[in-house]
Amino acid sequence: MLRYLLRKKASSGSLNDLAKAAGMSVSHLLYYFPNKEAVQQQLVSAIIQQMNNEMNAYRFAPPEKRIQLLADYFFGGPSIPPAYRSMVLEQMALTMNNAKYRTEAKKTTNAMQAYLRDLFRDAPMAPATTIDEAAIVAGSMWMGLFITSYYYAPLTKERARKIFARTLLQLGGLEENPQAKSSQSAHSA
Repeated sequence: MLRYLLRKKASSGSLNDLAKAAGMSVSHLLYYFPNKEAVQQQLVSAIIQQMNNEMNAYRFAPPEKRIQLLADYFFGGPSIPPAYRSMVLEQMALTMNNAKYRTEAKKTTNAMQAYLRDLFRDAPMAPATTIDEAAIVAGSMWMGLFITSYYYAPLTKERARKIFARTLLQLGGLEENPQAKSSQSAHSA
């Protein structure tokens, strides 16, 4: 069923198509899931859990490594097929009108924020930036870049990945701002 949903858009398949792909009858599928959206929700939850497990495997790596892994993961790295990202985007749209899905999305967001706070806790941090603020900016920036990259052609996944990684490194005080560096050089000369 997952392979079917990855080949097709989750929203384009019928419940009958999903049941057939899973090798069961529609009534058997409906025993486990009340509708197609619930199937998609379960698959997205499994994808997010897989991502969490893989990212937590690097929990004790240096912040720079963790930031690069996040950037690769969210914006086209080899671990996550593009269809997974599409499914997550579709699920995000479903959460707008469904309180149950919104509750699940809040849990995911809280887990992501906890992960980011943990990551920034191990970083020196940019001046006047708190760990909480850096985590909020990083999570919000991921969401904005992720969505915008689908609609704004100049923002390719690779460009979004680079912007995301560079900004997180700057928030964490792990990379000097290149503009500030060139400005300081100009003032020194």
